[in-house]
Amino acid sequence: MTTPTPEPVELLSAAEQHCLDLTVELWNTMVREVIGGERSSHGDRSELASKIHDIQHMIMSQAAARAYPRIFRLLGGSVATEETV
Repeated sequence: MTTPTPEPVELLSAAEQHCLDLTVELWNTMVREVIGGERSSHGDRSELASKIHDIQHMIMSQAAARAYPRIFRLLGGSVATEETV
């Protein structure tokens, strides 16, 4: 007997998903067209990856903020209180 696969849940808005897609585009453009191939390129790619991951984490934190509004806040928002939830 097989277990039915649950329906996927949309955790990010269309705008948030678009922002994540833009980080992929930024990475691809930077490594293909901007960062050269000399000795420092590995370090530069590593530094870029770190910065892009920071941006991705900010975007993905939106889902956690919606799920746990008393613990996390939406970007530009405030942590919810008893009165606001």
